[in-house]
Formats: sequence, structure tokens, C-alpha cells
Amino acid sequence: MGKKALLLSLLIVVGFFVFFLSKKNEVQDNTPGTYSAAIVTAENPATTDQMKAPAATAISDDSKTTAEFKQWFSSEAENVEKSASNPKVKELELRERVYNMQADEIRFLGKQSVDMSGPAKQRILATYLLTIAPNKTAETLFFVMEAPLQITGDAQVHSTDETLSAQEHSLRRMAIDALIEKARQDPRFKNQLNDRIPRIENIALQDYAKRRIRELK
Repeated sequence: MGKKALLLSLLIVVGFFVFFLSKKNEVQDNTPGTYSAAIVTAENPATTDQMKAPAATAISDDSKTTAEFKQWFSSEAENVEKSASNPKVKELELRERVYNMQADEIRFLGKQSVDMSGPAKQRILATYLLTIAPNKTAETLFFVMEAPLQITGDAQVHSTDETLSAQEHSLRRMAIDALIEKARQDPRFKNQLNDRIPRIENIALQDYAKRRIRELK
């Protein structure tokens, strides 16, 4: 899976998120504030009674991550949809930013990627940033790939939980695809990835990873 495919994955996830919001708004009354309420519900699962997601698995203390970096990340996440207007330019800008990130900043992205209690835009952007430079972010991508899913069990059709579960799976597959791409470029990495795949608890995601690694020549 190449660079263009990874960017397309991000745009698909964003599009899926926007589509959900529009559908959520359609099924509710058109009173003022309904759309805003839908955004809050979709972006912050903790506001719903159905959501019982545990806290994200920590990989390290992120206290060393600067307030400046967190502010940049939050601002970029808020404007993630605008990236579709000129994706090539934005990808180059973000790629350069990732290559210059410190280790604690990359770990911070990993925690954001698997945190289903936070804004959807932030976990989408965090995952994408990790995928565009797998040579530098591989260990954090492993963390994302192996972290237990937070949205589990059977969800009601068309519910917030169903949508969040689909999103969580999509973001995990993005992490897997990035690791596959690294293995494609560096055959020595393939054995390491193959050894880590069994650590994926979700059978569907583990099967997906196994299928993708078998496709490597």
C-alpha cells in the first residue's frame, strides 16, 4: 500500500465521519442546536449512555510533550477536512513535521490514536501522522496495532457505538497497512512484523494483518 493509498485511507475515514454526522442530523428534529449536539456525541463518546469504553492503554507518560506541540496537533485536527482541497501539499507539510518530531511526541500520537474517549478528528489525524513515516514511527504503530479495542461487543444498528467501532477498526487497519508498507520496503522488517501480529487480540484484525503480510512478495 503506497503513499497515495494511505492518504486515501485518511480521507475515507474522514468522509465516513462526516457522513455519519449528516445522517445523525437527518434523523433528529431540525431544532436549533441539534447538529451541534450530534457533533458532540460523535466526537466525545463519553457523553453517551451506551459508551462504556475504558481508558486508552498508555505507552508512556506524555508529560514531556510540550504545550506548543499539543496546541499544533489540536489545531491541525480541527482543520483536517480542509486537507482534502490540496492533499499533496498537506501531505508533504505533515510528513516533514513527523520526520522532525521527538520520541515523546510520536508516543503522544499513539495514545491519541487509540483514545476513543477523545475527539474523532484527533485520533484520525494522529493515526495518519503515524502512517506517513513508518520508518520513524514503527514502534508506536505496533502499539496501535496491538492495543485492545475499546469498542467491543454487539452494537445496535446505526448507533453511535456501531459507528465508533467501524472507525476504530479502520484506524487499526491503517496502522497495519503502514507496517506492511515498511515491510515491503525493508524485507528484514517482515519477520519482526510477523512475530508481532499474533499479539493482536481481535481475530478479524489479526486475520487482516496475516492476509496483508502474505501478499508481500
